[in-house]
Amino acid sequence: MRKNKTEFIRSLTDDELYKSISEQDSLLASLTKAQLERYKHQNSHYSLSNEQTTLEYFGAEHIFDPKNPQFSSIERAFNAYLFGKDLTNVSVLVEGSVPATTNNIEQDIRFTGERGFITHLARDKGVEVKCIEPDRVAEAVFLLEQFQPYEIEYYYYLRAIRDYFRLGRIQDETSFEDYSKQLLKKHKQLYGGLEEFSNFDFSLENIIKIHKDIIGSEFDPNARLDINPRNTNTVINYISKASSNFRDFFHVRAIEGLLNEGYILFIVNGYEHAIVQRPALETMFS
Repeated sequence: MRKNKTEFIRSLTDDELYKSISEQDSLLASLTKAQLERYKHQNSHYSLSNEQTTLEYFGAEHIFDPKNPQFSSIERAFNAYLFGKDLTNVSVLVEGSVPATTNNIEQDIRFTGERGFITHLARDKGVEVKCIEPDRVAEAVFLLEQFQPYEIEYYYYLRAIRDYFRLGRIQDETSFEDYSKQLLKKHKQLYGGLEEFSNFDFSLENIIKIHKDIIGSEFDPNARLDINPRNTNTVINYISKASSNFRDFFHVRAIEGLLNEGYILFIVNGYEHAIVQRPALETMFS
């Protein structure tokens, strides 16, 4: 892999980048559901290039069904992007984490959706896969500047527990309660070392209590509490917005850094991240 300190794309200041992310986020919030669908179709899959470097960005739905046509679209785009390129210079970027893969691509989809699919394809071709997520503890420290620890942990719990109900996800015999306890144990390992969480009770019983304190109703595991970052129903929506903006900022900085190291990139990320980050990336390539 070649390394080069040349700036292949121009950088934005932190203020410029946050402004771009915020403006695009506000635009999405102003759209009706039908308008959002059209805007998503037009802006979530794109290529950017200049005389020095290139990337392709595929904004994906989080889908765990191997029969969904999205996966054929990703594979066609990936193969077309790789055609004629030196694969030692290509890197695939994903959100969340780089998943482990198996010999069965359908099983990889059922486990980790589009992340598992593109990681499987990339590893079959000898292309490296990187994660562009910020450090989870760094994100929590950022959120603690604005929100209370119990609010933040409840948001993280809600964000993680969604995977238990994902359509197409491989189901086992793990109960909702046991799944909750497993992820709360992971959260304690992640955040328990922070001073603000040093005495926090990472138990499902406490999560149920927090739910009632924030929402004012009894906890119902089958009710999907709204964590949309562009809604304003509860403090959870505001935390989700702050988290999404922090992640988008970090994603763009990670992309910028890798391009300036000499990589060319194929990115598979959630479609909203792709849309929100597009204006900033277009400016950087201009």
